[in-house]
Amino acid sequence: MIPAEGTKPGHAFLSFPDDSSAAAAVKQGANFKTTELKVAFQTKRPEPQKRL
Repeated sequence: MIPAEGTKPGHAFLSFPDDSSAAAAVKQGANFKTTELKVAFQTKRPEPQKRL
C-alpha cells in the first residue's frame, strides 16, 4: 500500500465496496507488524465519517 500524500505514519485509510466488508474488517481488526493501526473505515455512502 502506498500512503497518500499527507497521510500520517501509522494510519491507513481503506475503502470498502459495502458495509459488510467494512464490518468484517472491523471485527477482524487491523494489525501491521504487531502494531495496531487506527483505521478510518469509509464506505461509498455519502454520510460523515464515523470515528471508531
